[in-house]
Amino acid sequence: MMNRYSGFLLVVLIIASCATRRTTTTTAPVVVQSPVKDTVTTIIKEEKAKDKSIFNLQLFLSLNAAHYLETDSNGNLINTISDPVHLSSLHLYEGLLLASQHGDSSIHISVTDAGADSLRFLKLLNDKKSKEKDLVISYLNPSMNAMAAVSSTDKNYPLIVTQHNASSLLFGNKNAWLATPSNKTQCRQMASYIQLKQPSSEFRFIYREGNKKEADLADLFYSEILALGIDSARCIKINYSNDGWGAIQKNWKAGKRNVIFLPIADESLLASLLTKLNTHEQSEIFLIGLPNWEFFETIDFTLLESLNTHIFSSTFIDYDDLNVRAFRKNFIETYHADPLPTAFVGYDYYNWVSANFSKHGNRIAEYESIPNLTSPTSGFRFKRICDNCGFE
Repeated sequence: MMNRYSGFLLVVLIIASCATRRTTTTTAPVVVQSPVKDTVTTIIKEEKAKDKSIFNLQLFLSLNAAHYLETDSNGNLINTISDPVHLSSLHLYEGLLLASQHGDSSIHISVTDAGADSLRFLKLLNDKKSKEKDLVISYLNPSMNAMAAVSSTDKNYPLIVTQHNASSLLFGNKNAWLATPSNKTQCRQMASYIQLKQPSSEFRFIYREGNKKEADLADLFYSEILALGIDSARCIKINYSNDGWGAIQKNWKAGKRNVIFLPIADESLLASLLTKLNTHEQSEIFLIGLPNWEFFETIDFTLLESLNTHIFSSTFIDYDDLNVRAFRKNFIETYHADPLPTAFVGYDYYNWVSANFSKHGNRIAEYESIPNLTSPTSGFRFKRICDNCGFE
């Protein structure tokens, strides 16, 4: 932020009087101005007005560029295989650059390589220059996200955290923005979707007691469905560790739609369980899976289709969408690589800022949702999660 300068006008009154025996005329006051100082003041004011039309966008990325520029004695690069986090960071930046080619010239982009050193990163976050930015976007190792959120509160600048499993980093950090829904929020949204689509169905929640993550997710789905008004008599939790397939059979409602919440990430167990479920009529099954099922290698996806499987995801990209295809083609032609999901996100970030800046300036909390590549029907829909919290 530019400092405010004030020009001072030096007024010198020169009064000439001549005390003689004769009557004389008193000389009128003369005002002497300083034109140089006036000129300087005017120029500074013009520069300040110009700066108000500039949006300073800062990227904190885990690029670790120095590591990949190291060479041996013959000048050959030593580290040629990129870490997934570093490559994803690079793609986010490149996607954002593609958007800026046809964007608003008043948006100024700067990039800071946070590397992999948490202490160095903390120093960068606390640098006074961060306060001068209208928006900081960070894509880092998740272990650094909470540190970044606290810094945005201490230094009073808006910070977008690209992705984090939990929304806890938003509590007490009013300037932090989580740009993808947390795991719990995704589960709640999925439960709400199912309640709307299948209000009269039977609901079964399968988990293994010894697996805390599965048990917690089953409890979350169960409590959310009940909170949405579904009769508890139609909601049953099944401990697969103790009762196994027999318990599923015992609680099956033939002739009814059975919505099966299956928060299991064990690929071998899942493959076996899906085969058993396939013995039921297709009209009786509506299966709810997890995002990571998409990456399983031994799962028969035609089987998932026959079981009416629904998988929720915060990073889904519809590659048949015309806008997505155009962006992907442009990215490949420019960078000679297929864009990672973060490239689409970077493209969306820039367009979100560009579409809102002329109307709302740097008041990020007032920014409106616009359709984008990763969410073509709605775009970013941020919501403050409590009075003293950030946005998700």
